[in-house]
Amino acid sequence: MEIHHKLEGEEDSYQNGNKLTLTMGKAVTQIMLIDMVFSFDSIITAAVTADHVDILMVPVK
Repeated sequence: MEIHHKLEGEEDSYQNGNKLTLTMGKAVTQIMLIDMVFSFDSIITAAVTADHVDILMVPVK
């Protein structure tokens, strides 16, 4: 319990005296943004490596 408290900090988060809450809409928005970032990263990776298929085939052999 002590280690958890040291790593996570206080259970209640406050900003300017107001308690911060995570609503369903905020959670869905955060998940969508993270998914878009990872999708964009995958697209860039695929586009860059498409020109070098021989490099991609090396681990398969």
